[in-house]
Amino acid sequence: MALAIVASTLAGPGQAAEPALNAKIVQYAKSQLGKKVDTGECWELVRRAFEFAGAKMFPPYGPTADYVWGTEIRDQSQIQPGDVIQFRDAEFVSRKTLANGAVQTTTLTLPHHTAIVSAVRNEGKALDVLQQNFGTARMTDAQKRTVQTGTIRVKDLKSGKLWFYRPVPK
Repeated sequence: MALAIVASTLAGPGQAAEPALNAKIVQYAKSQLGKKVDTGECWELVRRAFEFAGAKMFPPYGPTADYVWGTEIRDQSQIQPGDVIQFRDAEFVSRKTLANGAVQTTTLTLPHHTAIVSAVRNEGKALDVLQQNFGTARMTDAQKRTVQTGTIRVKDLKSGKLWFYRPVPK
């Protein structure tokens, strides 16, 4: 299935990235690894990183809103560290062939989630992220609500939507 990206424009075409702004966002998120930011909700990590970096916050707000984090990035090859991913009803399915020939299938479901890109690999096809309020069934709620790393492989998206945003200064 193709990547579903929903449009929303908050800045004019050609608005340049703020490398220092994005770097500060990543710096803050990395400084919080293993810690709980505020109540541990995913969006709270991004909000605090934006406050630290001096990035502008945009409505809508609330537990069911599809948050907007800056200027939308439509070309995933343009994603860079410090950009933000907003997930809605996203389901990723990956398959890996093991040494014994068995196929291991992993499904990741993100109904409503927000993460900060910390590294971009393979021209935006694999994105390392910093996030909280995320984890496996084996993790406690307290573990899930701490800042941790992860990897999103965009090609594994089978359903749902992703929005990519470039933060803008206040």
